[in-house]
Amino acid sequence: MQTEDWKRELCEIFFARIWTILITTAVVFAGAVAVTYLWPQTYSTTGSVVMRGKRPQISPEMLETLDVRILSITKEDLSTEAEILGSTGLVRQTLEALRAEGVQPPEEKSRVVLPAALARNLRPVQDPTTENVRKIREKLRTETVPASNVVQVSLRGTNPQWSESFLGRMLDEYLVYRSSVFNPGGEGAFFRERADLYRLQLEQVEEQLIDAATTSSVTLIEREMTNNLDLKMDLEKQLTLLRDEYIQKEKDAASLRKAIGSNDVQFFSFLDNDALIPLNQALAGLTALRAEALRDFRPDSDKVRALNTHIKNAYQPLLVEAKQILSSRESELEGLLSRIGELETAVRGLEERNVTLQRLATDFLRITREADLLKFSYETFSKRREEAEINSAIARASLSGDVSILTRPVEGSAELLFPRPLATPILGIVAGLIAGCGLALLGEYLDHRVRRPADIGRHIGLPVICSLKKA
Repeated sequence: MQTEDWKRELCEIFFARIWTILITTAVVFAGAVAVTYLWPQTYSTTGSVVMRGKRPQISPEMLETLDVRILSITKEDLSTEAEILGSTGLVRQTLEALRAEGVQPPEEKSRVVLPAALARNLRPVQDPTTENVRKIREKLRTETVPASNVVQVSLRGTNPQWSESFLGRMLDEYLVYRSSVFNPGGEGAFFRERADLYRLQLEQVEEQLIDAATTSSVTLIEREMTNNLDLKMDLEKQLTLLRDEYIQKEKDAASLRKAIGSNDVQFFSFLDNDALIPLNQALAGLTALRAEALRDFRPDSDKVRALNTHIKNAYQPLLVEAKQILSSRESELEGLLSRIGELETAVRGLEERNVTLQRLATDFLRITREADLLKFSYETFSKRREEAEINSAIARASLSGDVSILTRPVEGSAELLFPRPLATPILGIVAGLIAGCGLALLGEYLDHRVRRPADIGRHIGLPVICSLKKA
C-alpha cells in the first residue's frame, strides 16, 4: 500500500496545531520582551596588556656575574600574566586603593541585621572585603589573544561606571603588584643586610692584611725562602764533603788503631810521616839482623835474645809516635763530627724556617683570598641591592620594562552583554517557534485518535476507499 507524502503529513500536523505553535511563540516572545525591559542589564568592561619581552630572571642566591639574555615569550609566560591579572591579591589591592580614594563597591544585596541571640547561633559572617573580592573574581575574565602577546581582561557587572573605574584602577595596580611579585619587598632589605655584613667582615680581614704587611709580605717571604734554599744547598754540599772526609779518616784511624793494638811488630809504613822514617829504618835493620841470626842460632840463644831486646827498645819510640798520630787523627775526627753536627743543625734550622715562612705565606695568601671573596660578595650584594631599589622605584612609579597597558577602559566604553534590545526579542520569536513546533509534534505523537485516512490504514489495516468532508 502506498503511504502518503511525509511532507504533506507534516504540514497537516502544523496546520492542525497552529494555535499551539502561535500561543507558545507568543508566550516565549512576551517573556523575551519582559526580560529585555525588566531584567537588570549586564555590561562588560574590557582592558588589555601587552608583553614586550620576557623578564630576565636573576637569582639572589647566585653570586657570579650573569649574562642577561632576553628570551622569546612563551605561552606559559602569557598564562602567568593572565593569572596575575586575575589573582586575589591584585583584586584586594585594587579594592583597598579605591577605598583609600573614597570609592566603595556597590552593594548588590541589602544586609539584614539579625538579633544578637540569633546571630550567636549562626556561623561567623565573612569579611566584607573578602566577599567583595570573591564576587569580583567570579565576574573577572582573563584570556590570551590568539597569535599575539596580548592578555585581555574583562569585568562583567550591572554597574558600568563602577566596572570602568575598578578595571582602570586594577590595570594601574597590576604594574605595582606584578613588580612586587617578581621583586619582593624584603629583597632590598635582605641584600642591604648581607652587603653590610660582608663589608664588616671585609674590614676585619683588611685589618689583618695591614697587620701582616707591617711585619712581612709575600715578596719578602718568597725572597727569604729562596735564599734559605740556596744556603741549604751549599751547606748540604759541605756536609757531604765532610761526611766523606770523616769516613775516609775513620777508616785510616781504624787501621792505625788495629796496628797499634797488634802484638806483632808493626812498621806503620802506611803512615805518611817524616818522623817515622828513621825509626822504621832502624827497626827494619834490627829485624833483618834477627832474621839472619835465626838462620844460625836457636831462638832462645843469647844473640837472638839480645836482638829481640834491641828490637823491642827500637819499637817503643815508633809505637809512641804512632799513638800520637792516632790521637791527633781522633781529635780531627771529633772536630769533623762537631762540624757535621753544626751543619746538620744549620740545615734543620733552615728547613724549619722555610716551613714557618711557607706557613706565613699560606696564611697571607689565605687572608688575601678571603679578602677577595668578601670583596666580590660585597660588590655583588651591593649591585643586587641597587637593582632591588631600582625595581622598587619602578614599581612605585607604576612602570615596567617588559609589559605595558595596551587599552584602558574609558567612560562609556562598557559593552552591553545582556539583554540586548533587538537581539533578545528576535531570539524569543525564534525560540518560541522552535518550542511551539516541538510541542505540536509531541502532542501529535501522544494523540491516538483517528482523524485522517492514513490513521485508519495504520490502526485497522484496511484500505481506504474514499473520505467525505464533514459538513
